[in-house]
Amino acid sequence: MKQFMKAQQHDDYAKNIMNNIKKHKNYIFKDNLLMRRSKHPVPYVPQGDLRKTILKIYHDTAANGAHFARRYRKLRQILYTMRTI
Repeated sequence: MKQFMKAQQHDDYAKNIMNNIKKHKNYIFKDNLLMRRSKHPVPYVPQGDLRKTILKIYHDTAANGAHFARRYRKLRQILYTMRTI
């Protein structure tokens, strides 16, 4: 989780939302992480090395499915990105 926090702290988009959290009803700040408000909140993953690493690990794990659309839906359940992957 420290990697998520560090990545968010260096992301201008995330910083803007964190600084104006009351204006952004779809987001919460929980346990020092910016998260998408939902039944099961998920952390925002900024563009950059962390996102690439997560995608690579998920892609290279055979149990995650062979089809891109299926992998994408599974990732969207776990992580939230404000910009498209």
